[in-house]
Amino acid sequence: RTRALEDFDYMNNDKIPWMEGGYDTWKWRGNDINYIEMGDRSKPAIVLVHGFGASAYHWRYNIPNLARDFHVFAYCQLGFGFPEKPVQD
Repeated sequence: RTRALEDFDYMNNDKIPWMEGGYDTWKWRGNDINYIEMGDRSKPAIVLVHGFGASAYHWRYNIPNLARDFHVFAYCQLGFGFPEKPVQD
């Protein structure tokens, strides 16, 4: 589970809280990518990918509900939401 949401009870709450600095990150090609992970790791995984101009937080109402039956991952695409916004040549 995402460290920033360790105390969040997804079984009884339908919306993840806003976290000013993001949720958790992993490195991809030298860039920090923000992600949210929630649910039982023994259940089937589901990955949520946001659309143009959104972020992982776009799924704030879906993640807790899906986490009751799935191991949910939602991430911010590079350049959107919380991750770095590198300049590309």
